[in-house]
Amino acid sequence: MKTPPQPIGLFSNLQHEHGFESIPVTGDIADVNGTLYLNGCGIFEQFGQRYDHIFECDGAITAVRFDNGKVYSASKIIKSEGLLEERKVGRHLGSFAAAWPTRFKRMLFGGRKNTSNTNVMPWQGKLYALNEAGKPVEIDPDTLNTVGETSFQSTIKGSFSAHPHRIESRKSLFNYGLTYGKQTKLTVYQLPDVGDASVLCEIPLAHPVMLHDFIVTENHLIFFIPPAKVRVFRMLLALKPFQKNIAWSPEAGTEIIIVPIDQPKNIKRFHTDSFMVFHFAGAFEQDNRLFVDYVWYPDSALLGALGDGTKVSWNELDSQVHGKLHRGVIDLESLHFESSPLWDGNCEYPQASTKRVAGRYNDIWMQSNEEIHGQLIFRLSKLSSDGQLKHIPMDIGQICLEPVLIEGEQNYIASMVFDSNTQHSQLFIINSDTLEVTAKIQMKQAIPLTFHGCWIDSQ
Repeated sequence: MKTPPQPIGLFSNLQHEHGFESIPVTGDIADVNGTLYLNGCGIFEQFGQRYDHIFECDGAITAVRFDNGKVYSASKIIKSEGLLEERKVGRHLGSFAAAWPTRFKRMLFGGRKNTSNTNVMPWQGKLYALNEAGKPVEIDPDTLNTVGETSFQSTIKGSFSAHPHRIESRKSLFNYGLTYGKQTKLTVYQLPDVGDASVLCEIPLAHPVMLHDFIVTENHLIFFIPPAKVRVFRMLLALKPFQKNIAWSPEAGTEIIIVPIDQPKNIKRFHTDSFMVFHFAGAFEQDNRLFVDYVWYPDSALLGALGDGTKVSWNELDSQVHGKLHRGVIDLESLHFESSPLWDGNCEYPQASTKRVAGRYNDIWMQSNEEIHGQLIFRLSKLSSDGQLKHIPMDIGQICLEPVLIEGEQNYIASMVFDSNTQHSQLFIINSDTLEVTAKIQMKQAIPLTFHGCWIDSQ
C-alpha cells in the first residue's frame, strides 16, 4: 500500500478569504436547505514563526450554504482584537509564539489573544465563535465578518467554554466557564431562547484544571473533572508552550459533579478512578441513574500528540487518536460510577441525535480510524442503540473531520474531508439511514483543520 502525501494543506494557513461564492456540487441535495458553519484553525504561522500548538492558531470560519439545489461557500479569518493588534505592529504579542518578555507581561497583566478557533454557537438569531479560554466573539452569519467580543451584558466574568449544550424541552442552552485564581471556580451559565443570559450557579474546584466539555440530560448538568492540573505559576512565567504547563496527576482521580438544573445549589460530587475526556456524545436519565456516552482516554497525552500539526503521519500510529467510546452510569443515590466501552475502536468527535424518544437517542456518529497494512484509514462511523455498528471508509489519504448532524424529515451527516493526494477539501453529505454519500461539494481550496460546527436550517 503506497503511503499518501502528508496532509500539508490541512495544517497550513487559509490561503484565500472570501464571502459566499457559488461552488460545484456532485449528487442530490434537493431537500437540504440551510447553512453549515465550521470553526477551526485559520493561521498556523505568521511573522515567520509557527505556533507551538494547533490550539493557539487564529480561528477561521468556513460556511457552506445550501439554497434550493445550489451551494455557496465562504471562508474568513476571525479578526480578533489581538490579531489586529499583532498585524499592526508586525509581530506576535498574545500567544506563546511571542518573545518571552512580551508573553510574560501579557500572562501577568492580561492581553492574551482570544483566538475563537474551536466552535460556533447560534443564539437568539446571532452567531458566535468560541474558544474555551476566552469570551464569545460575534460573527456576522451572512458575511462572516468579525463583529467583536461580548460578555452578554457583563454576565460572563471569566472564560466561556467552546461546548455549550442545548436542552430542547427547556428551550435553552447551557454552558460553563472557568476562572483561575486563589480559588478556581466553575461558573454555569444558562442562555434561554428568550431573555438574557444568566449565571445558574458557581462551583469551587480543588485545583486549577483543564476542562474541555460537559454534557446535559433533561434535568441535570454533568461534569467529569479530570486531574489535568494547570500549573498556574509556570503558565504565568510563560517559559514553555501551554501543553507543557498541564500536569497529569492520576492520584487525584477524576471528580464527577452533577448539577440539578431546578435546584442548582444542591450539587452532588464525588471522585472515581482517573480518566480524561475531551468530548461527550450525549446523556440521558433512567431509573434514578444517569447514562453518559463519551470518548474515554487513560490520560491527557493527546494534548502533546497533537502538537503544531507538522508531525501528523500516516504511519506513526502511536501519535494518533486512541480514544474509546464509553458509557458511564452514575447512580444518583449511591453516587457510584461505572464505565465500560460501547466499542473498542479508536474514535473522536462523537455526535448523538438531538431527536429523543423518552429522553433517549438512537444513534451516535463519530470520526474513527483503523490501521490497515501499517497505515491509518479514516472513517465515519455510526453506532445504533441496538449495538449495530456501520462504517463509511475514506479513500487512502483522506481525512474526514467531525460529523455534523443535519436533522429534518430526512437526516443527513455533513463532514469536511481533506484529501492529501490533491491537497484540497470536499464536503461530504451522507444519508444517515442508508449511509450513502448523496453529494460531494468541491471546495475551492484546502480548508484548514476545523474542530467543530453547527447546522442552521433556512428560515
